[in-house]
Amino acid sequence: MRNSLIIALVFLLSMTCHAQNIATSELNGTKWKLVSPVSDYCERGMSFTMTTRTTTTKFKKNKKEFLFSLKYYLSSSIPKTFDSSQIGKSRKGSYIIQYVDNSVFWFKIVDISSTKITLLSKLDDTTVYQKVK
Repeated sequence: MRNSLIIALVFLLSMTCHAQNIATSELNGTKWKLVSPVSDYCERGMSFTMTTRTTTTKFKKNKKEFLFSLKYYLSSSIPKTFDSSQIGKSRKGSYIIQYVDNSVFWFKIVDISSTKITLLSKLDDTTVYQKVK
């Protein structure tokens, strides 16, 4: 009985640690709206080109919109250093790698479908986006 419990636990942990691979070309040209967590005062989203991930924040009250663009690349693992030579290359990976404040910042692609993407950030925040485009 104890062995069955250990095997079941290992199986469940392996499922939660699994990330999904995607190609840069599959992200290119896509636009996403944040659906979780939702904010009362703004709408957030993101979009991708082959080289850039742009996040958007549009405030509901004054309709002002702010864009923040960062270069990225995909990787199958979390690198110790940011390799800018990988930006724009057609790659596959389960991590979106960016360079923020002189260090590597990453998002793990937990789940992706034709309509939704779920990301887990380096800061342990989970966000869910719905595909717009």
